[in-house]
Amino acid sequence: MPPAMAPSPVYTGEQHYGSHRQRAYTVQDDAPSSWSDASALPSMHRSSDRVGAVDAPLPTLQSHPLLSEHGEPRTYTLHIRQQPAHGRMFGFRTKDRRPLDPLPIVELVVRDRDGRVDHVAHTSPDLLMQVSLSTEHSGDRELVTSSANPSTALPYSRLLEGKLTSSGHNVKDLDGTRVCLFVFTDLSVRVEATVRLRFSLVRLGGTRWQPGLSSHAGSVVAEIDSDPFVVHSSRTFPGLSESTELAKCLAAQGVAVPIRNQSRPGASALD
Repeated sequence: MPPAMAPSPVYTGEQHYGSHRQRAYTVQDDAPSSWSDASALPSMHRSSDRVGAVDAPLPTLQSHPLLSEHGEPRTYTLHIRQQPAHGRMFGFRTKDRRPLDPLPIVELVVRDRDGRVDHVAHTSPDLLMQVSLSTEHSGDRELVTSSANPSTALPYSRLLEGKLTSSGHNVKDLDGTRVCLFVFTDLSVRVEATVRLRFSLVRLGGTRWQPGLSSHAGSVVAEIDSDPFVVHSSRTFPGLSESTELAKCLAAQGVAVPIRNQSRPGASALD
């Protein structure tokens, strides 16, 4: 009786899959137990074994290219498009805090060294605006300054509350032209007084563009003061007026601006 012949192998794909799986296990077995140990990596994985390998430089914070050296020295002009008319004091009750009315809006015009309007600079994130508070009797002495100043007295630093900084909005004006506007929608004064606001334009990284500059510092390149206005008590506050056409124009373009279609005597934004 002839010997039994072994059955012909039938290909099912398992053997092919198994060979790849085996090779995968072989590579994994050769790998180090901890991938954080760079010295244990196989030579084909170490960048130092590759010919011509160069260590990448560490990233640095540099002045944004939108404010390049071309066009320097630039000039910065501020114009208050919307003056605050009055406010309501809130004392030490945070829930009674109400925004100034109407909301302050400041326009920025940047010109290059040839006197031409630099529309590209209007979109630069290197420019931001801060606001501080002074009274009619304080002269140039600011009652609200940057919290980074350790000499600021605590009572003075809390007279003006809200969002004290703003980035520029590159939007269309009422006549359709492009403008850069800084909008302050959340400013409140704690005490009853006649006050004014000071708007300071800060350029991050210094007053001039410098190649390779790495810094968190900024410099004030322009300032403007508002007209004096009265902060009323809750009993004498005349109420909120109807939103201006400029505010409605900004809201229509996506700027977060509260809109009132009619005046509300004796009312506030949160009533």
